[in-house]
Amino acid sequence: MGKTITTYLIDGNPKGTQYAFISNKICQMFVVPRSNLSYLNTQEKLQKPAFYILLGEDESTKPQAYIGETENFRERVKDHDSKKVFWQKALIFVSKDADMTKVDVQYLEHVAIVTAKKANTFILSDNKQIPKAPNLPEHQQDSMDEFFEDVKFLASFIGCNIFEISQPKAEHLFYTKGRGCNARGFYSSDGFTVLKGSVVAKTMVPSFNWKEKRENMIQEYTSTDNDVLVMTSDKTFSSPSTAADFCIGSSNNGWLVWRDKDGNTLDAVYRKQLDWFFTMSNLLYKYLRLLLSPLWSCRIFLVFYSRAFCLHAGQFRTYNITNYEFCRFRYYSNFSQSYIAHPLE
Repeated sequence: MGKTITTYLIDGNPKGTQYAFISNKICQMFVVPRSNLSYLNTQEKLQKPAFYILLGEDESTKPQAYIGETENFRERVKDHDSKKVFWQKALIFVSKDADMTKVDVQYLEHVAIVTAKKANTFILSDNKQIPKAPNLPEHQQDSMDEFFEDVKFLASFIGCNIFEISQPKAEHLFYTKGRGCNARGFYSSDGFTVLKGSVVAKTMVPSFNWKEKRENMIQEYTSTDNDVLVMTSDKTFSSPSTAADFCIGSSNNGWLVWRDKDGNTLDAVYRKQLDWFFTMSNLLYKYLRLLLSPLWSCRIFLVFYSRAFCLHAGQFRTYNITNYEFCRFRYYSNFSQSYIAHPLE
């Protein structure tokens, strides 16, 4: 099911102060850079109970965050501004109806820290302890669980994956071995994710060009078990090749070294299918062009189960036919113009 998100850039800057909410939902997210905390004085909602996340980066391989709750974020952030150095922006989640209580945001803090520690995508050095969940009536707990689902969705919408837990499907798993590694993972729109439990190579070849970063990642994401390095959490890389380089400790073409259980490479599964489609489309396109090239204009009548099909520039376009038996296509010798379907007059 589709969702509609309304985003308002308060200062017109996509990286600046903004707020977002999902249509027909009460959860509203404010994104406030540390450099613009004066904005908090203009929003009454930010002076009421709120759940928040402070985001930043340091020298480590993982980004850093702090998860908290407050009855008045404007006042609470003054303490964070003076005592916490790492953060650059705050995500503040409030109710559009301004009807959340102190107990509600305490429950959100508890659930958020549990989920973030399980995802293990951010360093939570200032959230060492998981706060105890407060007692909420069953109906209110259900409401806050639904609210937290919207929190996760809005955080992901702006590119913050602090709550994202990888859930791969078995049929999409790929494997690689070499130099003592035995890793598995999956490919998605986020990149290539190496899964918890994968064994990675202990050493690197002399020519490896990001040794220091890999050593830092080894410390963050692995532990030694029976003299081998085992991934203690999932790690998503921007490309299959970067993931393979990390696991094997040498330079690799990830599209070729990652293979599924049947021996098919990542390239064959995800890219060769597109190559086949476009090859066949281009062949059909050339055939139609050769067939119709002597004509400047003609009419073609097609009926296939009440659907009309046409091919243009390697793409199929489908037109539904409801009240007409035929559909007319006008062909132009100049193929830069699109086919247009008209009901038969």
